[in-house]
Amino acid sequence: PTTPAMAAAASMEPRPAELPRLERELWRWVLHTKYQLHPADHEPLSRARNVSRVLAVGAGAGGFVLAKWVRPSISMPMRLLPAFSAYYFMWHASRSFQMPGVYKSLLSLQSPLGDRAREILTNLRDGVQPSLLDLSGKSSPGLPSAHDEAWGWGQVLDFEGGASWDVSLGVTAPRTRRTTWEEVRARNKATADLN
Repeated sequence: PTTPAMAAAASMEPRPAELPRLERELWRWVLHTKYQLHPADHEPLSRARNVSRVLAVGAGAGGFVLAKWVRPSISMPMRLLPAFSAYYFMWHASRSFQMPGVYKSLLSLQSPLGDRAREILTNLRDGVQPSLLDLSGKSSPGLPSAHDEAWGWGQVLDFEGGASWDVSLGVTAPRTRRTTWEEVRARNKATADLN
């Protein structure tokens, strides 16, 4: 028996065709709002990153050993080429394979990140162009679509607390004014005075 809550959760599962756009719009929002991940937000990202890392290191080590076994006369720098290739391939393959599960987890979060992910997915399914949404979620028909091209995987977002995720942003982060040394010293002095 399917309950209404189960039906609503199943309808929120992203389809493969929706994943790139959902990812692009969600991480665009994270960058522009400077959203700080909540502790619950870290879990699905950390799990996927750790699984990808373990599989990639295993593939890289296997490539290193296999290169020496197949051709014992191969020199050290050349032996690293298959290892790096295997690592790179496995890293991206495992990330791509895990994407549906990661976004299903993000959609089920009870945090601003989960709320925004659900809102973006709903807008995608309703035919509202996410590129026409301003960062608060309200419609802005005059906003140009600067990220409609297809972008590949591989950009890395690093968040406070050590979480990171490869994303295809499609837009660049807004440039901010560089912090001067005087500002850094003043901030450090203010922090030291509080302690």
